[in-house]
Amino acid sequence: MTIEDLQDICLRLPGTTEDLKWGVHLCFSVGGKMYLGTSRSNNSS
Repeated sequence: MTIEDLQDICLRLPGTTEDLKWGVHLCFSVGGKMYLGTSRSNNSS
């Protein structure tokens, strides 16, 4: 799974927003509550 796949899945969920936190972590939230945080690097195996 690539970071783009993850973004696509998360952004399909109602009310999801995407943000870059702490300068390096891609985070997804709903209603201001973060439910997923991940590195932006694309180390798919």
